Amino acid sequence: MTICFSEKKLVINSLKISQTVGGVLALQGIFRSIPILHSAQGCAAFIKALMTNHYRDPVALQTTALTELDIIFGAEQNMIKAIDTVIDKNDPSVIAVLSTALSETVDDDMEKNLKNYRENDPTDLRLIFPVSLPDFEGSLESGYARTVEAFIVELSHCILENRPVKKQGNRVNLIPGSHLTSGDVMEIKTILSDFGLEVMTFPDLSHSLSATLADGYSPLTQGGSTLTDLKKIASAQLTIVVGNSMEKAGQIIEELHDIPYILFDSLTGLEKVDHFFSWLKNFTQSPVPSRYQWERKQLIDAMVDSHFYFGGKSYAMASEPDHLYTLVMFLKELGCMPAKLVSSYATPALKTMEETVEIGDLDDLERGSDAAEFWLSNSHGQQGAGRLSIPFMPIGFPITGQIANGYRRQVGFRGTIELLLAISQVII
Repeated sequence: MTICFSEKKLVINSLKISQTVGGVLALQGIFRSIPILHSAQGCAAFIKALMTNHYRDPVALQTTALTELDIIFGAEQNMIKAIDTVIDKNDPSVIAVLSTALSETVDDDMEKNLKNYRENDPTDLRLIFPVSLPDFEGSLESGYARTVEAFIVELSHCILENRPVKKQGNRVNLIPGSHLTSGDVMEIKTILSDFGLEVMTFPDLSHSLSATLADGYSPLTQGGSTLTDLKKIASAQLTIVVGNSMEKAGQIIEELHDIPYILFDSLTGLEKVDHFFSWLKNFTQSPVPSRYQWERKQLIDAMVDSHFYFGGKSYAMASEPDHLYTLVMFLKELGCMPAKLVSSYATPALKTMEETVEIGDLDDLERGSDAAEFWLSNSHGQQGAGRLSIPFMPIGFPITGQIANGYRRQVGFRGTIELLLAISQVII
């Protein structure tokens, strides 16, 4: 496979989403946590608006509100003031200070500043940690992965102080990738539970960014795994990683807690889901529940019914690397061929694909998609598809103009059926 890069000197209709958005998203899966953006106030406001428009739920986020003078004379006091304010008003369990291009450019040493802050009050047991997420590299996917990795390292410091930890035979860790929705995470947890496994999920978006208004408004995250539960990760027998970008997180747990991990690059499509269930059957020594046997038959029936519409169809797609990989593998099962593929940044996973992927923007996708018969990208690509008169289906982030984005599923047999039907409605 070939990865090529756009030769344009500017970005037109950007596909790339800032790493800080991924960092903020990851923190939404930890109960009573809050990310603090070490940036100007407008950066946080834009991220909050973007995420709220996509999920239609409150997003926990604060900012150090840097100004020009703060950048010149030092931003440490802004960060300390922001942390103190959040603690005094909201008492969060987890605080993550996320850097941006602004704070990275002036080389603000967040790690040193936070270390000094913690030394002033060693009795405070809450987790406070920095994450380096400059906007000028990576994308949403890498920002999410870096934040999860930093959280695992910080959490492990607390766990290692209370060794030894007894392993639980039916307990597993689950690390879902950024491309999975709340509905996807819930589906994976349900499948694992049906095989008799106790699941420690982080970040756990299955109860986050959905139905949070039932408990009233809170400036902190209302869903996600609690810190108490997350401290049980060291007692798991295995870590299940979903998405190539999250493999390093699994490696960190293996290194720190001697817990092996298994990577599933995708849980979408007949072949990938069959592999997952086959592994679960062998790992748990349990039969596949009848519900999933029926769902598999329904998926095969749906694929047979739709093969006249999908076979030989060409498509254009732009998305984050893990999501792009997942959908390309699935559409290949349906007999579709890519006319143009674009992703936000290069990853080792993209190099394993047979297809050529361009690292660029949505304008690059539009320029090479004249022969495409349907278009898949976030909502920022809808106008490009319209100019080419190509049927458009929104995927990834952000999606505007429709509701329940967090509930949509694309994993397991049932999620694959839902994805198949959604694309079918666009192209038929």
